[in-house]
Amino acid sequence: MKKILITGCSGGLAQLCIKSLSKKQNIKIIGIDPRLSEYQHINVTYYKKKYSRNSFEEIFSKHKPDTIIHLSRIGHKNTNPIFKKEKLLDLDLITTKQFLDLALQYNIKKAILMSSFHVYGALSDNPSMLTEDSPLKASIKHSQLREIVEIDYNFTNWAWKNQKQINTTVLRPCNIIGKNINNTISQYFKSAIAPVFVDFNPLFQLVHEKDMSNLIISCLSDIATGVYNVAPYEFIPLKTIKKLLNPKHLSIPSFSLSIITKILSLTLKPNTLPDYLIDYLKFSSTIDGSLLQKQLPKFSFKYNWKEILEDLKN
Repeated sequence: MKKILITGCSGGLAQLCIKSLSKKQNIKIIGIDPRLSEYQHINVTYYKKKYSRNSFEEIFSKHKPDTIIHLSRIGHKNTNPIFKKEKLLDLDLITTKQFLDLALQYNIKKAILMSSFHVYGALSDNPSMLTEDSPLKASIKHSQLREIVEIDYNFTNWAWKNQKQINTTVLRPCNIIGKNINNTISQYFKSAIAPVFVDFNPLFQLVHEKDMSNLIISCLSDIATGVYNVAPYEFIPLKTIKKLLNPKHLSIPSFSLSIITKILSLTLKPNTLPDYLIDYLKFSSTIDGSLLQKQLPKFSFKYNWKEILEDLKN
């Protein structure tokens, strides 16, 4: 029986993966998350625990999983005000390293590690297509993105260092959209008064949550160890997205940066608007997903961008 350990098991994407995997025979799922999980299934064992070495080791020792799907960034969930950003980053990096070390210690054979296309950054000199070999520039301008860049480096180094023992897939998906994914960009797209810049119209790539969960499950097969961008070959101008979702959206010149930041802070959920989002509303950060398509020739994205936005709208 295959035993799969999933971190961040209460998140929307993880829930979709669990629902699909739990229907398969000879699969046992173990999930860990500091949050309570709403979905329960006979083939799933849930642990509502803080991420720590002790919590991870208890699960590895008791269940001896052969596969890990790491969908959660550790310190990102800690909202304790006594922690400074630097402290959270250190906590995240240390605990992630502990998790990966335990995976190696307990002879995991397959690892799927979730990163993000955000590691490349949104800069004015970005190439038209960012490949997996493109430099990770996200933290150059924004310290907020230092976390995902450093964790991506750790994922990648760990994958290549241990490729003889563990088959590892590091995924860098584009914007994941769906009713179960309440991320910042989805909030921005849906907001009736969150504006766009008059003088900028960057291209976006979207992947539906169900396509993303199906792709993660497809990656459980023995594709070559490596880092892979995840994106369909569709590019949608930001103004087209806003027009479809909110025909009367606001348009403001980019020099009104401080005003826009204040408006977005008021229209989105409190404390969820990162400063770096402004750059993604100005400059394209489009990624080339062809490398993964070559590894998974039978996989195809079922939802086009119009269907994704209609699903988000409704």
